[in-house]
This record gives sequence, C-alpha cells and structure tokens, in this order.
Amino acid sequence: NPGVDPSVAFNQDGIYLSTPNALTPVLFDIERVEAVLGPQGTLYGRNSNGGTINFITVRPTFETGGYIRAGVGNYGSTNTEGALNLPLSDTVALRVSGGSEHHDAYNDNGTNDVRSFAGRAKLLFKANDRFTILVTGDVASRKSHATSYDGSCPPNLENVPACASTPYQPWSGLLPSQPIGHGNTEIYGSSAEINYDFGWANIISLTGYKVTDWKNSTTAGWYGGVDNFDFIQNTKDKFFTQELRLSSPSSSAVAWVLGGYYSHLKQTALTQFNYVQNTFAPDDFYQAFPLTDSTAKSAAVFADLTLPLPWIEGFSLVGGLRYTHETKTADGLVAAGTISTGTPFPGTLTTSGKTSLNKVTWKAGVKYQVTNDNLLFFT
Repeated sequence: NPGVDPSVAFNQDGIYLSTPNALTPVLFDIERVEAVLGPQGTLYGRNSNGGTINFITVRPTFETGGYIRAGVGNYGSTNTEGALNLPLSDTVALRVSGGSEHHDAYNDNGTNDVRSFAGRAKLLFKANDRFTILVTGDVASRKSHATSYDGSCPPNLENVPACASTPYQPWSGLLPSQPIGHGNTEIYGSSAEINYDFGWANIISLTGYKVTDWKNSTTAGWYGGVDNFDFIQNTKDKFFTQELRLSSPSSSAVAWVLGGYYSHLKQTALTQFNYVQNTFAPDDFYQAFPLTDSTAKSAAVFADLTLPLPWIEGFSLVGGLRYTHETKTADGLVAAGTISTGTPFPGTLTTSGKTSLNKVTWKAGVKYQVTNDNLLFFT
C-alpha cells in the first residue's frame, strides 16, 4: 500500500530501503545476509516492528580477481552472475558486478515470466587503516507479465444471486487477443559510506539516494470473450537517507552505540479500477485514486548499551533508547471517467492529509554467552 511502512525493514549495505520493491531483483555478489529479530531501532538506522533483514554485498579489495557463473533450467530459465575486482592504486580499488535472471511463463496463459538484470559498481578509497570512503552506484530492472485471472464465480455457487450472470466455467485458456497484465520495476541509486577509527570509538556516515519505479496491472480473465475488469497500481519512490553513528571499538568490554538518523521519502502513486464490462458498475467506466504528492520524513536519535557483569562471566545487561519524530503528508484525487476515451467525469474530488508523530521507545534485556558458539538472550 502506498505510504505504508513495512513491518520488517530491508537494508542493503546499511542503507534502509523505503519498500521491499527497492531491493535488487537479482541477488548477486552477496557476502552475507543478516536477520535481526524483533523490534529494532536502538542499534542503527530505521526502526521497525518486526525486525530487520540486512543484505551485505562484497566490498572491493586490493587484489585482482573476479568470477563468472551461469545456469540454465526448465521453463527456458537462464541466470548469470559475475564480478571483477581491480586495485587501481595502493589506496583505490574498484569492484564491478552484475547478474541476470530470465524464465518463461510458469502459467499456460503466458503469465508469471521474469526478465531481470542488475548491476553495481563500488569504489573504495582507503587512505590508511583508520579512514575509508566507499561510493556505490547501482541499477536494476525487472519485467514480468503479471497474473491474469478468470472473472467467473467459484464452483457450486449457482444459486447465489451475484453469480447468476457469471456462473463457474472450467478454465479453457485465454482468447488470443486477451490483454495480459504486467509487473515492471526500475531501480537506480547511489550511496556513500565514510568510516573513521578514532581508537577509542568508530564513526560511520551512511548517505543513500534511491529511485524505485514500480508499475503493476492485473487483468481479470475474459468471461464470455470480454475483458471485464482491470486493476492498475503504480508507485514511484524518491528516497534519501542519512545516518551518523558513533560506536565502541570491537576490543571494548562495554559495547555502546550513539546515532542519529534522517530519511525523506517523496512518493507518487496511482490505484485504478477499470470496469470494462461489469455487473457492479457501468461498462467502460474507471475509478482512479492518484496520490499526486506524498512525503514522509523521519528523524531519530538512538543509543544502545551492552554492559557485562564482572561477577558472572559471560553475562551482560542490554538496554536501548530511541526518540523518533515522523511527519507524513499526502495530496491526491478521487476521479472517475470513461476508459475508452480517457475522458474524466466532472467533479473530481481533491484530498489531503497530514500527520505528525513523536515517540520514545526502549528495549531492555539480558544475554549469556554460554560458549563461543552458544548464546542465550532475552529482550
């Protein structure tokens, strides 16, 4: 749903993604994937109710190398993945990587196919062991013929009045001229990571900007040779994030984090219903709900502390605090008109709304490192 935050946060190389659609459609050159359980918001970045999934991609190194992988499968499936790592000097290294995925339709009606590709370039500047800058640029595309479905009623409902004009019919395939929906996503963005080690603490700055353009349409199946209903939903996100975080060195017995986070989302969206031939609305009639201008801003400060108890080896207290201020605004329309001509009816309704929220949230817990490989914790 446009303007609704996901309950699980997706991060790519430390940068929060405004929507799961912003995650690259082809997972390639991945170093690791992290899962943070439960509510999160005192360690880093954007807060979330259900936890965080972190996708960490491979960083450039100062060794020449690379790899290429390719695969084939049924349904005309092909996939590729590759990377090239080049040290450009003693202090600068470049890593260029990419991947693709293609398969034919899984359904007999020509839907649920995929044609995806993604590419990424990462440039690392390492002045010394204390100071590094990493700049990333990425681009991706995913195209698919989205699901179409039949507009008739389910079986054994012949006596229901609403199904009188659309009784159940066994699937017999699509008519040759039936339109098929689509699900297309275009993604591009850039980010910068700056690290400095003071010795007594580490500081990191994470800056990101990403554009996600998602366009989806679903075509209801033809009943009696007529495309009777289409559903269209498009969203375009322009998303900026900035995070600054100070943390204890890894050698410190007491682990602590102090940070600040800011994000600014600008979004446009469209939800549209086309009643081509329908018993519940006039034929050749559409309803449209465009979101013409929507913004979401989030600013937060947070802290996290892990304090070992010296009298119980391996036992630590854990606590965290976060203050978050968020503002959301939205301007839109409620419109209707004629599909075939695109002519809107008179009387378009304008809509707008704004909300501002402030909240202090916290966490508390304990953890016990039973062995190097076994941890018990409660939060």
